[in-house]
Amino acid sequence: MDSIFPGMGPDPSLKPEDWIALPLPKAGIEMLAEKLVRGVTYALDRLFIEANHIVEVHVYHDPKPIVDGLETWGVRHERGPGLEVTRASPTDYPQSGLWRFVLWGQIPIFASVLPSEMPPR
Repeated sequence: MDSIFPGMGPDPSLKPEDWIALPLPKAGIEMLAEKLVRGVTYALDRLFIEANHIVEVHVYHDPKPIVDGLETWGVRHERGPGLEVTRASPTDYPQSGLWRFVLWGQIPIFASVLPSEMPPR
C-alpha cells in the first residue's frame, strides 16, 4: 500500500490491523517545509529568505532525476539526528534554490525557493 506522500506509508513490519492512519494536511507539510527552508538558510548562511520569495513544496513519487541533480550540484548537510539537508543554490543568489530534506531517514520533502521577481543583473 502506497501513501499519498512518499515515505509516509504503512510500516510493512506491522499487521494491517495494527496500522493507524494519521492525516496530514497539505498546509501543514507546506508550513513545515517553509520553516525548514528559512531556518536552515539562516543557520548555514546567516541569510534571511524575505517575504518577497516564493517557497513551494514538491512531491515526487520518482525523485531519482531530482536527487541525482542535487547530488551533482548540491551540498549535503546533516543537521542533527533526524534531518538531512541537500541544497543546490546559484552562487550569485544563495537565497534561491532547490532543497531536499529527509526526516528520520525516510520522509523526503522537496522545496524550491525563487524570488517573486528576479533581481536585476
